[in-house]
Amino acid sequence: MDDSIETRLRDSLIRLWCDMFAAANKAVCNSETARDIVQDTVVKLLENVDRLQNVNDIEAYIFGVLYNTIADSKRKAKATVPLKATNEKDLAYDVDEAWATETKTMVVNKSSKLLQPREQDVVVMYDLLEMSAAEIASKIDVSESTVRNILREAHRKMKKYIEVELEKEGYYI
Repeated sequence: MDDSIETRLRDSLIRLWCDMFAAANKAVCNSETARDIVQDTVVKLLENVDRLQNVNDIEAYIFGVLYNTIADSKRKAKATVPLKATNEKDLAYDVDEAWATETKTMVVNKSSKLLQPREQDVVVMYDLLEMSAAEIASKIDVSESTVRNILREAHRKMKKYIEVELEKEGYYI
């Protein structure tokens, strides 16, 4: 495995995670399923990193794998959904639930984009890629306490923004 390819892939995944999540969530209207799809995509990419040696546009390749993973997920979900809807009331509730989930996800994604690039990277590495503070510190060449301070400040900014935006949409935390 070529370190430069693995590094390019990891850096691209960190930078694109929010966009990948937004695309998956838009496609499936369920944040948990979207998160699973993105994680499955990352696993596929890491397992097949050797295929990236001849890829010029790594971001396009990442989104190609993401869209194939979304399609696979939809096919599996379609196979397990009963052919007959239970009733209109349940169907209406599902639409409301999907709208609420979509709205919340858009607010979270937008809040993370308001962070400084270094804060975005640290939040994605810690919260989404589940890297430890020590791993992040070595990756961005700072101390662990600096990583914890960046996380604390980024989470505070995101929480404040999310609370305001969700209140505008009628949700209260």
